[in-house]
Amino acid sequence: LGVRQPLRHEREQEVLLLLCEAMSNQQIATRLMIAETTVKTHIASIMRKMHVSSRLEVVVEAYHQGLATARS
Repeated sequence: LGVRQPLRHEREQEVLLLLCEAMSNQQIATRLMIAETTVKTHIASIMRKMHVSSRLEVVVEAYHQGLATARS
């Protein structure tokens, strides 16, 4: 895989962490008080930066890169 771009926006980081908690787009939107379409935009940006094509790959890469950790 290619070089990863950092997640520079705090909101992308928040969306990523909630995605790693297996939240749906609607659940993430509700938690962050933003529109579901905005969540989708953030996820698309995260996927592009990580060079992946699915939500599952985002989560795997987040753990692999140390961007997320398992909760106790």
